[in-house]
Amino acid sequence: MQLFALQTDIVKLKARFIVPGEQELFMVHRHIISFFLHLLRPFIATVVFVGIIIALSYWNILSLWPVVVLSVLWLVSAGRWIFNAFIDWRYDVLFLTTNKLVIVDQQSIIRNAVNSVNLEEISSVVAETQWLNLFSFGRLHITTRRAEGKVDTTINYIPHPDQLAGAIMGQIAHFENQ
Repeated sequence: MQLFALQTDIVKLKARFIVPGEQELFMVHRHIISFFLHLLRPFIATVVFVGIIIALSYWNILSLWPVVVLSVLWLVSAGRWIFNAFIDWRYDVLFLTTNKLVIVDQQSIIRNAVNSVNLEEISSVVAETQWLNLFSFGRLHITTRRAEGKVDTTINYIPHPDQLAGAIMGQIAHFENQ
């Protein structure tokens, strides 16, 4: 389903980037921990907001009507944060084909960024673990030849980044030997 800039059908999304004769080698979504980490901000803000409302109501500073209006406005705002966190986790995709690496960064229903990098443009891929590798996720740092040694793209919360970096570099070696 297409909703503004959000493409929920991954098969249709991949079809835009895979040309005939090219094969998909793997696809990976962000780790579920990224969703929960993005929920921390609205959760903490909600706890603070509820605490303030309870304190002001306890001291009879606020009446019921402003509390209801502020609560509805707050729920809409927190709901947007939660919805964007879900979209960011569920629809951010990285997939490798025989010729290129495609990184889809779906930021909301109205904004996405798709970076398609040909394998011959990638000079290095570095895997970095996060949180002592307790949950098997980390970062991928991708450096392209045009970046002149600087990290061009960093992708956070990728499951098993060491295996992905090895697969990408292996495909680059295979691609260059052809």
